[in-house]
Amino acid sequence: QPLSALVESGDFREDLYYRMNVVRIEMPPLRRRKEDIPELVKAFLIRAEGRGLAQKQVAQPAMDLMTAYDWPGNVRELENLIFRLAALSPDATISQRDIERELRAESLKELSPEASLESEIETLLHRYVMADLLKGGEGEEKIYQSVLEQVERPLIKLALSVTSGNKLRTAALLGVNRNTLRARMTVLGMTED
Repeated sequence: QPLSALVESGDFREDLYYRMNVVRIEMPPLRRRKEDIPELVKAFLIRAEGRGLAQKQVAQPAMDLMTAYDWPGNVRELENLIFRLAALSPDATISQRDIERELRAESLKELSPEASLESEIETLLHRYVMADLLKGGEGEEKIYQSVLEQVERPLIKLALSVTSGNKLRTAALLGVNRNTLRARMTVLGMTED
């Protein structure tokens, strides 16, 4: 809840709010900055080592799991996890099992695929759009079509794979008719073998 709302409701001291509010910094929650997680983990491991804890590395599956997690406790939760594992993990490498043991299973990506998928898509879209704009790409007029094609091609390939190449079943799986599927495959330059 924003502090300004707490001030208005009388639950937070107004003078203290203005003393703290000299420079306002807007920082999105960690769940919206998942690309920052690997660098934060490295920084926290270095900090833990500087405080006398054993040097640790993180296995890639463990990093993937931490990146998939939504971090309701934000950066502090991540920092506490890393310090706890640096102190308690007997191995030099923090494994996926170590992470699974520490994180609440109901919050993991596998149990919340819709929310995680939306979050991952948002992160990837942000990277794609920013990279495209920074390199002087197609701009606003064509970026919508470009993004659709980037998503549509692997989606159709996956659906074809799941249905063993059966176009009628693929179209049904995707919720389109067979002619629409064929037309989209032609536009995307996908062969009908």
